[in-house]
Amino acid sequence: MIYKIVVLVGMLGIFTHFSAVELKTDNGKDVGTVSGMIKAMHVLYDKDNGYTPNNGSGYLVKLKYESPDIFTDSLKVGIGAYLNGDTGLTEWESADKKPARGMFAAPRGGETAQFGEIYLSYKYKNRVRAKLGRQILNTPMTKIKFSLMPNFYEAYGIGTEVISGLSLDLMQITTLSYGSRAVTDWMLIGEATGTAGAPNVIEEKGGLGQADFISIKDIAGVDDSAGITALGATYKGVKNLEVSIWDYYTDNIVNNFYADAIYTLGLSESIKMKLSAQYLNQQSVDNFKNPYTKKDIDFWLAGAKAELKSKAWNFFIAYNQSSKSDQMYNIFGSDVAYTSSLFSRNQYRKDVKAYKFGGNYEVIKGLKLFATYANYGKSKTVTTKGWQSTTDAYEIDFCIIYKPTKAWFLAFCNAIRTSEYDGYGGAQREQNHVRLIGSYSFNA
Repeated sequence: MIYKIVVLVGMLGIFTHFSAVELKTDNGKDVGTVSGMIKAMHVLYDKDNGYTPNNGSGYLVKLKYESPDIFTDSLKVGIGAYLNGDTGLTEWESADKKPARGMFAAPRGGETAQFGEIYLSYKYKNRVRAKLGRQILNTPMTKIKFSLMPNFYEAYGIGTEVISGLSLDLMQITTLSYGSRAVTDWMLIGEATGTAGAPNVIEEKGGLGQADFISIKDIAGVDDSAGITALGATYKGVKNLEVSIWDYYTDNIVNNFYADAIYTLGLSESIKMKLSAQYLNQQSVDNFKNPYTKKDIDFWLAGAKAELKSKAWNFFIAYNQSSKSDQMYNIFGSDVAYTSSLFSRNQYRKDVKAYKFGGNYEVIKGLKLFATYANYGKSKTVTTKGWQSTTDAYEIDFCIIYKPTKAWFLAFCNAIRTSEYDGYGGAQREQNHVRLIGSYSFNA
């Protein structure tokens, strides 16, 4: 335990002594850029009810290199290495402690090293862009929340600005590597409903495992699939308006159509209002049956959000309504909804009216207070374990975040949550989760 802490502190000391992230030889020749991060999480407290993780301490170390131009202008190679594991403070053998499995990409916090990013990228005068290989994808249905080890994709994509303000993106996703949060997505956030995370990724239960690139067909358990073909269009040609439309066709499985629009109003010199709307529709492809409902998928989700923002504070209120007849099939951990919380995504379940409000305030420069409340009511989704809704689900999240510089990040967070299945079968399913998070990074 002690040696791991010493190693982490030593690595942090090395990182803080980087004077520049751009690497140059003695004659000034560019030889690329380096970026990195060291991040740690530690659970301070939660209830001793066997449902919620009340113990855990994990870390992530990232080191990434991107080459200078090779062969031709703007053609680069990138490699990102990631190391995830237990700091040594997790009490795996304690009878009354439940480890926060979502911090680790391996059973019992085993150290996991992965080259999550190995790619070739190209840009031409900001008009054409392409990226091939292992990468993190920043699109609506692939931008995954993670705790330590991220999710990675093997993908091949190209984008272009067709006319001023209109950009198009086309990509093919062939494999996915689940990160540390995958187990939490399925067991705690999704509560074995199939609406968040995949059950067959859990290695301890004979699953496919994490931090390993797995084909889309194997994740979904189908005989054959060419993967996910994604096509997106984003328009910013009207002042203060941004509209995005994306379609994700997952061969032999499902089709996800997603659209959103954001309009910003200047109410005064210091205050702006942002109005947002979103729509998600999911349908079966080639008669694929949802393994949890045993029927064709026919799901939709709609949402709206209003936000007031100044330099020192912001306040928002959001609403989502889900389909009354079906639930989402969400094995990839996708999360676009406005009402998601730290541990709750009930809006992807059947017949949910969810609302959320909250905001943040900057007390002094670098120090912010965050608070949100989300209510999900009762859904009509029954879990694979037979649980049925017994009470309204809600979550209250508090965070104190201190970011004194661009490199340093410290957070103290408390999530108070009641599951909609609380009390079913006589079991308590509530959380009062308190966690510390810290990181240091330097970016290329």
